[in-house]
Amino acid sequence: MDLTTALLAASAASVALAVVSAALVPALLARLPDDHFLLPPAPRRHPIARNLAGAVLVLAGVVMLFVPGQGVLTILAGLCLLDFPGRHAAILRILRQRTVQRAVTVLRGRRGQPPLRLPAE
Repeated sequence: MDLTTALLAASAASVALAVVSAALVPALLARLPDDHFLLPPAPRRHPIARNLAGAVLVLAGVVMLFVPGQGVLTILAGLCLLDFPGRHAAILRILRQRTVQRAVTVLRGRRGQPPLRLPAE
């Protein structure tokens, strides 16, 4: 594979990730109930598929930190799907950042959903 082909492939992948992220992340964030982080964790269904989807979103989000796209929000959506110790605390730490919280509220508002309610620190 020559350099031109590699750059074209990387560019196409970047555009595809940005488009998928722009469609998928708002839909996932809008599906969360506003009290999702106030409730105890529910048992997970389809853990392998959820973890695989979460890992793909986290990796795509990391890539989008360097190319066009919603990197932090995509990482957040991926973390919501993954199962790992400390997941809940990591998600809350990200969500409590003012810019992230504002972006999530705007995305949820566009879909007619109320802002997420977070537990007290």
